[in-house]
Amino acid sequence: MYTSSSSPIGTVLTFLSPNTAYSRSAVEFLNASLGLIPINNSTSNMRDSLDKLHFGSGGQESWHSTASYCQTSGSGTILHFLSLSTNDNNNDNKGKENPMVPLQLISIHGPVSIVDCRQSLANIIQSKQYTIETRLRGITFNLMNKLGKHLTPAWILADNPTTSHVSPILDLTNHSKDNCVTIGDKSHENIGKLREIVLPFFPNDSSLQSMLSKSSLARPLPGLYQCSVDSTDESKDTMVNNGLIFRPLPAAEEDLTLSQPSLVFQCQRLTDSQKLIEQKLGGKTHKIGWKGDDKLGSLMVRHPSLSGLDIRLVQSTTDDWIPTAGFDESTESLLAGSLDDLQSSHVVSDGNVTGDSSVKDEKIGNGDCWIEMRSNVKQPLGFIKQFKSQKKQT
Repeated sequence: MYTSSSSPIGTVLTFLSPNTAYSRSAVEFLNASLGLIPINNSTSNMRDSLDKLHFGSGGQESWHSTASYCQTSGSGTILHFLSLSTNDNNNDNKGKENPMVPLQLISIHGPVSIVDCRQSLANIIQSKQYTIETRLRGITFNLMNKLGKHLTPAWILADNPTTSHVSPILDLTNHSKDNCVTIGDKSHENIGKLREIVLPFFPNDSSLQSMLSKSSLARPLPGLYQCSVDSTDESKDTMVNNGLIFRPLPAAEEDLTLSQPSLVFQCQRLTDSQKLIEQKLGGKTHKIGWKGDDKLGSLMVRHPSLSGLDIRLVQSTTDDWIPTAGFDESTESLLAGSLDDLQSSHVVSDGNVTGDSSVKDEKIGNGDCWIEMRSNVKQPLGFIKQFKSQKKQT
């Protein structure tokens, strides 16, 4: 449940979270590391359309919203974490430190408030599923929660809940009401300014690229789409427009999985942010795209509360954000077409090994001539894709 008499508006990025405790942990880390503004989540006994859709008017279960607000990304961006909540605190707190399922992007709305985002989600789900089906799924959600099983976006959005991949909802229509406001906290120091969101997608299975190309968003560079700071501003000058940039990133035809969506934040000094994250907040950072000769790349931020999200920090001493045509893909993206069972642990290591740890790999000396066949049987998607590709060629 989420109610607020005065909610901030902005582009709302909604992530499905394993539980409410994990959502709070993610928001706390983002606020502490990047200076985002927490959005007060005042609840009441009134249930909104999203709650009623799955759990009816009198159930104990509800969809809980926890959020942070970045006031410097154009007209504002809201990072919204949606999780199933019950009166059972044990279930709500289960898996906080090590969730079985990472954060997963399910929708992009804007410019709206969280209240309107939840209403839009309810409308979209209701248009695709019968009422009896949504209520049956709500019962299933409650049962899965009691069994410690976490939901996937397919259970909420897809016709077939067992679908392995579901594209996030993209609705950039302005649904905001008159009672929604933009936070103008000038005393609040934003350490990080959200500038880009990178959206990996399968070209043959997703309409993301088509929807973005048909939208009214500005095009600062080929393949990039940008929200305007002012919806009435038709300026295409990227030096003036610091609105959030969408960077769709098509996956290769051979890829078996999608890489994580990336949130690119601008900060003034990478060293200060690195010290804060590693020494005070218990996170880790890794360099990517560094070319030497004072040509800085970006820092990838890792933290237990942000599993499923790729946070990037880029240094810039000016407030203006100049987008680039290229994007540095992570190791996970480069290995998306390979089988995990065949990869050495050294492939994704950071290189900081000491003593005998450099040779400790359970796969060394344990292979046989059938190891690749067994790995393919466990994950036959590669064979299916290869068969479809050959069929198209013939």
